[in-house]
Amino acid sequence: MWPLRNGRFFGLQMPVVGYPEPSPNEIFEHVVAAALAAEEAGFATVTVMDHMHQPLGMGRPEDPVLEAYTLLGAIAARTEKAWLGALATSVSYRNPALLAKQVTTLDIISRGRAFLGLGAGWYEDEFTAYGIDFATLPVRRARVKEAVEICRAMFAGERPVLDGHEYVVDAPLNHPSPIQGGGLPILLGSSGGPRMIKLIAPLADVVNLTSSVEDLPAHLELLRTNAGPNGDLVTSAFATLMVGDSHAEAARKRDDFIRRAGLPEWNEFDDAGDFHSRLAQRWIVGTDDEAITRLKAIYDMGFNGLIVDVRADGLDVDAIRRAGRLLLEASS
Repeated sequence: MWPLRNGRFFGLQMPVVGYPEPSPNEIFEHVVAAALAAEEAGFATVTVMDHMHQPLGMGRPEDPVLEAYTLLGAIAARTEKAWLGALATSVSYRNPALLAKQVTTLDIISRGRAFLGLGAGWYEDEFTAYGIDFATLPVRRARVKEAVEICRAMFAGERPVLDGHEYVVDAPLNHPSPIQGGGLPILLGSSGGPRMIKLIAPLADVVNLTSSVEDLPAHLELLRTNAGPNGDLVTSAFATLMVGDSHAEAARKRDDFIRRAGLPEWNEFDDAGDFHSRLAQRWIVGTDDEAITRLKAIYDMGFNGLIVDVRADGLDVDAIRRAGRLLLEASS
């Protein structure tokens, strides 16, 4: 069962491990401090990204990145309330049976606070660097569908046998079972492509959309239309918070982040291609009041939740607490 409060929730995504860059012996404690601050601030979920390289739009390629499931297991041992998962596991990086075992282990370490976040994967440079087959988007979509089938069965204590188009498993044993059993939630992500939305709507317990803000209403409607009997589907949208005491201060945070990440200048984003345009539309830049207005507008579209990051602030705990206050007000 997803951690909703009055039908709503908000979560913190941690796509960075902070800057200025912590030393290797400081990185984990920096991340843990952020996770604990998120719990205290009322975030229902804490997620990390499933990347080995820092992707475009998050920071510099050489910025430090920690492996998702090793990190989640360690966070689980240090936290008590927040639900934990990857946003989202790239389906091609692990055999689904192994992934089910990893998420089950996370559920046991966290005493029943794990979920499986899963997506098709998109960062081709990373696939190439690690020797992983990127494949076409239709193939990656097919992998998502088969992976969900395998993982659901294993969470429920079954030993699936599948000779699929993408995966072959022969009765893998998943013992011990997750604390949540077959009810362990599966969150599927989509950047808003209609085919992916139609695929995941009946498969997921939770869907997180990373669509541009202007596309969110239509994509939410498409999601609901294709959910079929999956009437309890929980929905969330993704946004980046860059908040300051004045609009000018927030804009300076945005511009400092852009320069650090090697992105085009803000006034050039619209001419820099579709990726940058969609990225900018998910950024909420402004004062507390301006951010609350934007966040509330997304909830009012009909979403149950919002998952946000504070990438321009690294993982500053004060920025996380501030974000929690804004989301709490927007979700009330």
